[in-house]
Amino acid sequence: VSGVGLISDPRRSPTDVQVGPVVGGAGAGGPRVGGFGFLSDRVRTICAAGDLYCSTEDTDYVTRFAGFLAQASGASAANLWRYQLEAGSIIGDLMAHGGVAALQSQLTDDANQQRVEQLEHFYQSGTHTSYGSYSVGGGQTAISWMHNWIAGMA
Repeated sequence: VSGVGLISDPRRSPTDVQVGPVVGGAGAGGPRVGGFGFLSDRVRTICAAGDLYCSTEDTDYVTRFAGFLAQASGASAANLWRYQLEAGSIIGDLMAHGGVAALQSQLTDDANQQRVEQLEHFYQSGTHTSYGSYSVGGGQTAISWMHNWIAGMA
């Protein structure tokens, strides 16, 4: 494997090598437990500012749990170990940042209303579908940069 390119990775980690403007947080599904292993130095990711698929606050446990449940919805017994690690990672982070009280604070009426407004803004913005025109610098869009990077390895 020469390289792996990901655009709007819902499992993006803050430690992944980002191309273009650096965004905070992680993917909505939370970072991959163990990252990309021995491939980590050959992985590049692009995430547009404001794309909630790949840039969600690390402490947004409601989104992290929802992302985890979506990924595990087609669960297979062969991946049970991975689901256990991922659920343990979310729960461990939650407990380190206030536990059940922190989760409850994210489920209040006001917090839910803010989440609705944030999602409405995100869906209306078109950010997630803008990678064909999203500039990563040097006159390149996310798509052209990724194409050129991969083609350069051929």
